[in-house]
Amino acid sequence: MKNKYSFKEAFLLLLVGSCMIGCNEENDVNPLDNRSDLVIEASATDIKLNEDTPNDIALTLNWTKADPISSEYSLSYIYKVDLASNDFSDNTLIKEFVDGESSKSYTHKELQQLLTDKWELTPGTTTTLSARIIGSLEGPKFVKPEISTVSVKIQTYIEKEFKADKLYISGTAVDGEDIEIRPMVSNPLRYVGIVSLKAGNINFPIVYEDENKVNVISPVVAEQTIQGGKELEAVVKSAEKAGVWVIPESDTYRVLVDFEHHTVSIGLASDYIAADKIFVSGTCVSEKQEMTQTIENENQYAFHAELQSGNVYFPILFDGEESMAIAPETGGDFTDGQEMSFTIKTPEEAALHSSWNIKNQGVYRVVINIETKKITIYSPDTDPQPREITWSYNNNDVTTVVERVYSRLGTRRLAAFLR
Repeated sequence: MKNKYSFKEAFLLLLVGSCMIGCNEENDVNPLDNRSDLVIEASATDIKLNEDTPNDIALTLNWTKADPISSEYSLSYIYKVDLASNDFSDNTLIKEFVDGESSKSYTHKELQQLLTDKWELTPGTTTTLSARIIGSLEGPKFVKPEISTVSVKIQTYIEKEFKADKLYISGTAVDGEDIEIRPMVSNPLRYVGIVSLKAGNINFPIVYEDENKVNVISPVVAEQTIQGGKELEAVVKSAEKAGVWVIPESDTYRVLVDFEHHTVSIGLASDYIAADKIFVSGTCVSEKQEMTQTIENENQYAFHAELQSGNVYFPILFDGEESMAIAPETGGDFTDGQEMSFTIKTPEEAALHSSWNIKNQGVYRVVINIETKKITIYSPDTDPQPREITWSYNNNDVTTVVERVYSRLGTRRLAAFLR
């Protein structure tokens, strides 16, 4: 009997203990863990990215505030975005602290780059992107963070590439037919032209493989005024959706289209006459020869050597590039021994269509002033020959050739002295 009562007592004690443990566990459940104030929403759940509007907003994510509970807790927000298939893996997600923010926006271009560059999706494919906002609390007691997630279906586009067999300038600023511009010999990814344009607008139709001006190099926006040679962002658009650059006034412009960096720069050609070196080039020399920058005038370059019969023009090297050349407005004979105005062409255009004729072989002198934009070409008949000076030294006559004279006498007195 005693053992029987002992067994009953033990069973009752065990039952009471279990009830007490159960009650304690129920008391440990934190009602604050079930908060749901924080909600993230997307401006759209199905998006087709548009190459023609790269800087327009494609997706905006907005979220509400999480429950701060009390002043004893500090609240911080973490934003995460990833492909839904990755399930926010540490190796693939993008994570940001976004305290004080309540939204996140992406342009068409930004989403395209994230999907194709960051997550290496094939352009033209469709995927699902997941965005998550986490409201995390720190305080005297652990509280589960609030979490809200939204998913968006996104279709990427196949980008039109900067590739061309031929490139043209077209628009209301072009007088007549479209003007072809050619790649630089020193850098085939940079197309450059020196062209006369009217006040109006231009863009750059592309001929590539079997596509004849179907696509056009265009500003990102519908219309953009040129900014004195500053590099402007460019995109390739279909011809019917292409924008234009505005040319404010009629003049001669230097146009540069950079296929590597996707930029266009358009400025007055006269602003680009700066030189590190100037060369003599054309069929009158077997290979281009460097001119000499004169000591007395840094804007003046001289050349004195033999030229063969043929044509001549003068490429300019500046900032590591030969994108310009000194040439006549139209090809032809030079005015022997007299100053002539020159214009700026691309080396390619000067070689093909715009150079001076050298009719007879001989020793020629050429003087170029890039400040006054004047050139003088002396044939052997008009070349101002170096003067000889003879004097006596130790009862002997000494003769020397004077090529340059430096004096503080002044121009008139120096001229009289040389006579």
